[in-house]
Amino acid sequence: MRTILVILFLGLPLLAFSQVEADLSFDKKTKQIQLVLENKYNDPVLLRPKSDDEPKKATYYTITLKDKNGAIIKKREVYVYHQDSSRRGDFVIFALQKQDYSLNLSTWVDSAYSVEVRLHVEAYNPTKKIFYVNKEDITKVFLWK
Repeated sequence: MRTILVILFLGLPLLAFSQVEADLSFDKKTKQIQLVLENKYNDPVLLRPKSDDEPKKATYYTITLKDKNGAIIKKREVYVYHQDSSRRGDFVIFALQKQDYSLNLSTWVDSAYSVEVRLHVEAYNPTKKIFYVNKEDITKVFLWK
């Protein structure tokens, strides 16, 4: 009985963390990062925005462009969803739905050797009043060309 309880308590956080799944890719031709976030929960979730008070609590990318020797050319943190008025609904992922996001890096630099993308996801289920936070950030490295 005690073993079952331990397994349940260890498994419950995994259920909360897996409610928003992420898939990252990079298109070498267009120099765009593509992200698909999927809400596995039966309620809508809201992606958490960055705030000045808690800058590390949000849904954001950390993009690092490097040259052939591994030296950093450019590094920047960017919201996953846009905050302009033309894309207001970007922060909502409806129940059992996917939301696509893209980030164009072609205007950042002319050339690089690699692109390192670290994704931090925090979301909130307002119906159940539950926060979802990825235990570990997702990091992927892509070749520029």
